[in-house]
Amino acid sequence: MTLAKISLALSVVVLAGCRDSSTTHAHRDEIENGRQLVAAYGCGSCHQIQGIINARGRVGPTLNGIGRRTLIAGKLVNTPANMRAWLMNPPAVTPGTAMPDLHINESSALAIAAYLATLK
Repeated sequence: MTLAKISLALSVVVLAGCRDSSTTHAHRDEIENGRQLVAAYGCGSCHQIQGIINARGRVGPTLNGIGRRTLIAGKLVNTPANMRAWLMNPPAVTPGTAMPDLHINESSALAIAAYLATLK
């Protein structure tokens, strides 16, 4: 292998690593934003949630481990898109649910879903 080919291969590896680290950084920021939103919306008043201070509610199910569960609200497959839809308007997904519509906008729902996905 020539020096030029080795240099090119190393450049590709370095550039790929840089792109991945910035994506990871942005995703970490979104997850942290989601964690802060969970606290700000007061989700812990109804749910137990690891990583959220005083999240000891017992009205709704515990959200500990929600990231590895198969279903959301016993009805939806646990995907980021379904979690977003659930967070934005739970009664539209499951009429009669005790989970209120908190009028969470799409960007906030995406961030909260990213955080909840980390709760394994």
